[in-house]
Amino acid sequence: LNYKKLSSPFRLITIFVLITFISESLTRYFAKEFRNSCPIYHVYYPIHFLCITTFYGYFLKKSRTLISWSAPIFVLITFVNILYYQTVIQFPSNIILISSLTYVLCALALFKKMLLSVKDVSLFKQELFRFNLTTIITFTFTFLCWSFNNILLKANSTSTVIDIAY
Repeated sequence: LNYKKLSSPFRLITIFVLITFISESLTRYFAKEFRNSCPIYHVYYPIHFLCITTFYGYFLKKSRTLISWSAPIFVLITFVNILYYQTVIQFPSNIILISSLTYVLCALALFKKMLLSVKDVSLFKQELFRFNLTTIITFTFTFLCWSFNNILLKANSTSTVIDIAY
């Protein structure tokens, strides 16, 4: 990996990976010392949102204004979530649901743009296509997992998905 040869969006993703490594290291420390790593995630997810949406903002020029406004709105939603729904000592699963849905929508918009623009290179050979595909798969799965988790927590900790469905 040669950082200098990377385009600006992929430099941002590289920095984001470093931030993620630091964040996960801090969560391990907090879990060991304080028995709760959730406060770190309440700080990490707004940074996560800012990095990912900024990345998509580089490519989705028509939606750049909407994407740039989404970050302050997301921070506001994060504060409301902390104050009224999930305190700092609880895991911010509501924030994960909102961010995952946003990432999937950004990825779908970028897929549409990629399909409408013709390039000589196959889609499978484009690193942006692979990143986008990974984003859709990862955050769709994340959204579904945390949705079921929230449903199970609301219903009863001993209930199963089948019990709730029927």
